[in-house]
Amino acid sequence: MGRGTVARALAAVLLLWRWQRAGAGEYVVGDVAFGWDSWAREHAFAVGDVLVFQYVSSQHNVYEVSEGTYWSCDTGGGGVRVKYTSGYYRVVLAEARTYWFICDLPGHCLGGMKVAVNVSTAAGGR
Repeated sequence: MGRGTVARALAAVLLLWRWQRAGAGEYVVGDVAFGWDSWAREHAFAVGDVLVFQYVSSQHNVYEVSEGTYWSCDTGGGGVRVKYTSGYYRVVLAEARTYWFICDLPGHCLGGMKVAVNVSTAAGGR
């Protein structure tokens, strides 16, 4: 395979990748305030969308958890899937399913600092 053929193939792959990602949305979770669940209901999420979590790491964290842990706010039972603690994280919604996120600092989850994000296979309102 010649150089020109390889370059054309690579260009085609990059164009296809850009085309597939063009419809993906990026969402800052909560936008301004912590009404995460009501915020999530205002959006239609699709596979490939990105959630952006921005927070003061000494005051909050974000854990992706199981549904049971989401409802109980108890992370001691092994329902934690991923811990995000840096203060800034981008989560790619790679599958059509419900993603469950909570803040695990004392009282935060029970106080409503949690969000369930339902992701569909096709773009909803975009």
